[in-house]
Amino acid sequence: MEPKLLKAGVVALALVPGIAAAQFGGFPWRANDLPGVGNFEVIEGASGLTTGFWCRAGSYAVTEFGARGSDRIYVLNPLGRSLTRDSRRAVGFTVSPDANLLEKASRVNSNTLSVNREGYNISVGHAKSYCSAPRFSRP
Repeated sequence: MEPKLLKAGVVALALVPGIAAAQFGGFPWRANDLPGVGNFEVIEGASGLTTGFWCRAGSYAVTEFGARGSDRIYVLNPLGRSLTRDSRRAVGFTVSPDANLLEKASRVNSNTLSVNREGYNISVGHAKSYCSAPRFSRP
């Protein structure tokens, strides 16, 4: 095989995932504010992985609310229909839990990363660590 033809084939194969994502709904991860202090929603991105929700939540908490690594992010609304974007799935989070959510958080006991339980929480630093980690777990 000629080197030019081989290079063209490699470049074409490299473009396929990007083209497929654009054609078949390769959505970026987005976050939107929700009513209430420190409340926001992360809208599911292309991969739909649990770690993607936490990565975006950690980044948003830092940039929008000035959260620090040791601050905690709580699941406010478990994975379900988005409140800010039609026909999308999302998770509501908060960095300012009320007494009711803190009480629920005290009863959540899990060794598995989750976006399905109200009150589940991790530190901002832990959430941001998923931005560079391989993504294996699904919601």
